[in-house]
Amino acid sequence: SENFFSFTRTCKDVMTIIAYNWSAQNILFKCIQKPNNPVLYVKKLLLNDKIYDYLTVQFPNCTCLNLKYTIKVESIIIIIKQSNLTTLNISNIDIKPEGAIAIAKEIPQSQLTCLYLSCCHIGTEGIIAIAEVLHQSKLTELDLTYNQIGLNGLNAIIMELPKCKLTFLDLSVNEIGCDGAISIAKVLHDCNLTHLNLFSNNIRSNGATAIAKVLPNCKLISLGLSANWIYHEGKDR
Repeated sequence: SENFFSFTRTCKDVMTIIAYNWSAQNILFKCIQKPNNPVLYVKKLLLNDKIYDYLTVQFPNCTCLNLKYTIKVESIIIIIKQSNLTTLNISNIDIKPEGAIAIAKEIPQSQLTCLYLSCCHIGTEGIIAIAEVLHQSKLTELDLTYNQIGLNGLNAIIMELPKCKLTFLDLSVNEIGCDGAISIAKVLHDCNLTHLNLFSNNIRSNGATAIAKVLPNCKLISLGLSANWIYHEGKDR
């Protein structure tokens, strides 16, 4: 029934599954018979171990998985271990610091190149755990938007930037302030970042100026500084 299950083919190689209750799972087993699809979106799906096993068996070639709202950290770990995923989006899943620490342990052995952790409430401890494995990972894209990372978490990331493969880093809405911006500026010339988003971080003119000074000597082609306290001619608002 359309009331509790929606199966949508969005394009040739992308599949979207939206299931709203446990009854939908039986339909899911019957409907999904396309093992070569590289991109799989699972939204509002009440997953259990049977479905995790099914996903990894039926989609051994799936490389991009978007999980939303209702999944346990233990299940995410299983998926990382048993799949060939290169892209994993678990944004808005409340994994907390302990979840990030558990996931961090699996990152070096995984094939992940893109990890999206927006609004996962991983905090400083979680950020530090992820930072510590960056140099051992294949990650090139990392989204840490709205995670209350703190200056200690930010500094942990900054220390690893020159040693890792990251080219895309989103630190939006983390209140890193001017001190954080200045610290980032110090390593921009010595890392691989081409895209950096610092949206809404309470950065004022001195932080923006520090970043501006190193722009000619770094690889950045995209820099997001909107919704900060940067005013024309260097005046703070």
